Amino acid sequence: MQAQAIKDDTSVVGPAINKARTTFLSGKTKSIEFRIAQLKALKSGLQKMNQELIDAVKADIGRESFVTWFSEISILVKEIDHTVGNLKKWTQEIVVDTPVFLGPAKSKIVPEPLGVVGIMGSWNFPLYTNLSPLISVIASGNCAVIKPSEIAPNTLRKIKTMIARNMDTSAFVCIEGQVEVAKALSSSKLDSICFTGSSDKGRLVAQAAG
Repeated sequence: MQAQAIKDDTSVVGPAINKARTTFLSGKTKSIEFRIAQLKALKSGLQKMNQELIDAVKADIGRESFVTWFSEISILVKEIDHTVGNLKKWTQEIVVDTPVFLGPAKSKIVPEPLGVVGIMGSWNFPLYTNLSPLISVIASGNCAVIKPSEIAPNTLRKIKTMIARNMDTSAFVCIEGQVEVAKALSSSKLDSICFTGSSDKGRLVAQAAG
């Protein structure tokens, strides 16, 4: 399986972020029902494209099928199940003590989503390092722009296809690109970035984000 070269077109970054931002501001992703539905859709996509994803990883890095299923796909499915099973509890408001001089007021902690998160995964575990952060993004009511590593191009495109087929692409956008796209994404106005990679590249991402 030989993938076509990944273009390094930075023009995809702005529209992807704007699309996700518009969806976030609409309030669509705050609904617990929406979050659970999207988590289940991601699980369904993983299961339906199980063999395609395994074959893509093998084509990219030569890993045996069982290892990819065991170390990435099966863990992701279990993580989704755990998240769906606990999401309502995790998102409940927490009542806390109120200082006496503020009585009869009441105080509580209300979990709120941040906004749009950039996800940049690694080439050596291309499924887990892109999709595990996505699970957290969905569960917390955020939107995401995902840029898988261009070093694993077959897997990148399968992830992109899976998201397009199964999920709400107004909230979760997968883009292609190489170094320049990664730089453009890192330096854009995101609310958070999840990067998996080397320390040197991590410092560059942190510097660009700052």
